[in-house]
Amino acid sequence: MKPACATLMLCLACATTCLADDPEKQWTYDGRFHKVIADADRIVVREPFKIKIGEVENEDIVEDGDTLFEVTKPSEVKEVYEQLQFQSPQKALDSCLCDGYPWIEWYKGKERRAFASVQHGLALRWDGFPGDARFTKKSSDWIANWLARHEVFDASAVVELFADQAELKAAMDNMEKEARQTLHKLTPSGFIEAADKGAAEFQRQIKDADPSMLSSIKSEGEIKAGYIRAAVRDKGTLFPALFRLLGCLPMKWEVMYRPEQREAYEFLIQAPQNELGQAIQSAVRSNDLAVRQGAARVAFLQPYTIIGDELEKWMEMLAGTAYADPLPENRRLVVRCLAAHPKTRVIGVLERAAEDPDDAVRRETIEALRVRGSPESVELLRRIAAGKIQPHKRPSRSKDYAQGVERPISISELRWNPKPDGTDQEAASKALQAISR
Repeated sequence: MKPACATLMLCLACATTCLADDPEKQWTYDGRFHKVIADADRIVVREPFKIKIGEVENEDIVEDGDTLFEVTKPSEVKEVYEQLQFQSPQKALDSCLCDGYPWIEWYKGKERRAFASVQHGLALRWDGFPGDARFTKKSSDWIANWLARHEVFDASAVVELFADQAELKAAMDNMEKEARQTLHKLTPSGFIEAADKGAAEFQRQIKDADPSMLSSIKSEGEIKAGYIRAAVRDKGTLFPALFRLLGCLPMKWEVMYRPEQREAYEFLIQAPQNELGQAIQSAVRSNDLAVRQGAARVAFLQPYTIIGDELEKWMEMLAGTAYADPLPENRRLVVRCLAAHPKTRVIGVLERAAEDPDDAVRRETIEALRVRGSPESVELLRRIAAGKIQPHKRPSRSKDYAQGVERPISISELRWNPKPDGTDQEAASKALQAISR
């Protein structure tokens, strides 16, 4: 399956606001879009790239290489034309910051006739519309199934998510409610209250201190940690509980819920390194998957306070658990970290990652193997170059996808992952050439 569902699901967070009705802003669809694409003989469906719909004129947009699929069969081009149907009158949609998914272009020969994007499965964005144009229910369902036929995403999941706006909002609200309930249930008693007291004490000391004495005041994290340790004295239960908070929800690792996950993360990365190391080793042996996943999340977010062999040892122990995460964003982070730490002995994990359904994960894996240059890495690269290793089929994406509310760290390069150029075989061959130089 193509690298699509991730981008689609990330639009969920804003779908309920950008698709709100404005009864005072209505317009009638007059067929203008169908007139523009009436003689098109080719359709190109793409991953979004950095130019936004409506920012430039169609003829100024250069073709991007991140093509999901093309349609040239006349009967299918005609079928798309006929199945694209819009509600009338149209109720204007509120402004949405997302780029939509996927992007679709219609061509007559080499001339681009239209450049548009699908908005949340419910509407089409085109610069010739007064606003995003809502599909009819029948058309929305057909488009989802058409894209699914070309392996862009799971049609059943999209239809279920977007069949009705009220159902979508209710499902999202329920997801967030359940996430909050889960975090509240798993948070150690007194933990948040102690963190709040520590933060208040830090502010009091800063306010009351003589300016010349400010440097002697402990950091906010240190003061909060002192209050937390006093409130939750059993470190044997505290550290596993905080790992569990970080690993109990399917979500991107770079976002967290405040206060539970943020306070857990800050406490853990500021703990003495030997103490955190002992807790991580204990987590590796835990029967609780959430504990292991939380520990992996800490290790692979690479807090700046942890450096050297200790961090690499944690990565080795947790690489399998970390790579097993269902979200490709997190798997990309894992493999990228392994590339940055070539001493880690994780060839088994990299072999699994070489078959990952996500294109970017596989390319990060090839880079990690190139950096290592070990005999095992070279052999794996040779198998990839020979086409003996192929991607697995993309698993269905988790529907209980927690959104998170805050980015405590910045991993901006993971947010933009266009489809890599060329094939895995070509990339592996180049990596082998680089190693042999």
